[in-house]
Parts: sequence; C-alpha cells; structure tokens
Amino acid sequence: MTNISKQWFYAFSLIALVLIMSLISLTSIASQTEQLSKQNLDLGQYQVVHQQTLDFIDDNLSGITYSRDTDTLFAIINNPEQIVELDKNGQLLRRMKLHGFIDTEGITYIGQQQFAISQERQRSVSIVNITGETQALNAQDYKQFSLSSQSQNNLGLEGIAWAPDVGLFVSNEKSPSEVIRIPMALFTGIQQQTKDYGDIMPKYYKNLPVTDISGLHFYKQTQQLFVLSDESRQLLLINDDGEIQSQFNFDPWLFGIGRDVEQPEGITMDEQGHIYIVGEPNVLLVMSPSS
Repeated sequence: MTNISKQWFYAFSLIALVLIMSLISLTSIASQTEQLSKQNLDLGQYQVVHQQTLDFIDDNLSGITYSRDTDTLFAIINNPEQIVELDKNGQLLRRMKLHGFIDTEGITYIGQQQFAISQERQRSVSIVNITGETQALNAQDYKQFSLSSQSQNNLGLEGIAWAPDVGLFVSNEKSPSEVIRIPMALFTGIQQQTKDYGDIMPKYYKNLPVTDISGLHFYKQTQQLFVLSDESRQLLLINDDGEIQSQFNFDPWLFGIGRDVEQPEGITMDEQGHIYIVGEPNVLLVMSPSS
C-alpha cells in the first residue's frame, strides 16, 4: 500500500470511528429518555453531579425553566426583575429586563416561544413571548390574569409549571401551602377572557408534608409533578392524586454536603432527565440519575 493510500485509509478509519461513537452516544441518550418515559421517575436514583455559583447574578434567583426548542435554560430574578438565558453548563447567554413586572418568582415554558411568569404579591400570571432577539419585556404588552386564594392569609404565588394537554400548575407558598391545577379548558377560558366555564373548577393539592412550596415542574412522560420546598429542603414527586411517589432531601447533615443548596427556589428538567435546581442568592445545582 502506498503512503497516499495509507493516509486515505487512516482518514476514512478515523471518520468511521467518529461516526460510530456519535451513533453510540445518540443511542444511549435515546435509550435513557425512553427508559424515563416508560416508568415513573424515582428521585432516590438521583444524585447531585454539579453545583456552581452564578457570579453574574447578585441575588434573588427565583425560578428556572427549560426550553426544548432552544435547548437552553431561562432563569428569573425577582429584584431587579429580569430573565437570564443560560446554557446547560450555567453560562450566561443573554439578560432580559422586565419592565412593569413586580416580584417575579416563577417561570415555565409553554411552547412556541411563550412563557408563563408568576408574580407573587399580585397573585398574577403573565403570558409573554421571548424570541431569539428579545432584550426586554414590558408587562403592559402581554396578557395577565389574577388568581384568588381560598385563604385571606397567604404569602402569594411562587412555583409555576406548564402541563401540555393538562393545564397550568401554580403553588401558593404557605398559609396554606398548596398546589393549584388550572385545567386546560379553564386556562383557555381565562386567556380568552370568557366567563362561561361551566362546571370546570381548579383542582387543589393540599396537605403535602412540607411547610412551604417554592417551585414546580411537570414531567409529561409520566404525568408526575415535582414539588420543591425551600423550608423543608425537600423535592417531592407526586401523581395526579397528590400521592408522593418519591422524594429527595437536600439536608447536608443527613446526606452530605454534595446535596446542599442554601435556599432552593426553582426546578426544571431537560429531555435527557437532568434536573436543574436554582437557589438564592445565585446557585445552580444539577441532578442526574445514577447509572
């Protein structure tokens, strides 16, 4: 074999090896995603794999959501009110100012460049559009609706989660600590500002074993809801009946400093099953299922 022939042979061999390794990697990701879809998640199988301080945020990091369309994270800050887009390694991609929004605590991706934002003290939810060119958002430009509480003694809305084909979940932080599910038909009626909802009513999840609720995320594949608690330092996974399926404890004294996050406030999950937790003042924590 001539030198030129050998060079071509080695070049083709290297290309073939790269293609094979890429195929193996894609197959592994697909297999992991398929496995997560077929069975209920078990938080007991998760472990903290990464934790970092987001130095470009000073304080008040409050919520986070994952956009499958951009494969990036959108985190919300409540003072000063703004949204930051991050890659999945926690690197800042852009910063968007929020004008006219008050006490923004939660964010969830709906789809087609739409996001829902919860404002705690106003007990309101705004539906906004964020494109690749968005640098700022004005509250007056978007639809907003308020949610009343069954109790006069409440601390406002905190977590928010979008459930495709199901509706919108929001949480009352405490007094009482509860999750409210707004069915899809009711959510659509609110959006269209119609008054005839028939017998459609919100569904309440009460008596969860936590003292507050700071964040929510809905996992479509298994129809399970993540419920995050700051004060109880717990992450619960519940079904549609409000029954706990599994849980994760962030207490470092019980489980080691690798689980510690000072004040867990928001939660989301990407399509590979990685869980992202944000906490005040400016911490990002990543959890993955153990192999």
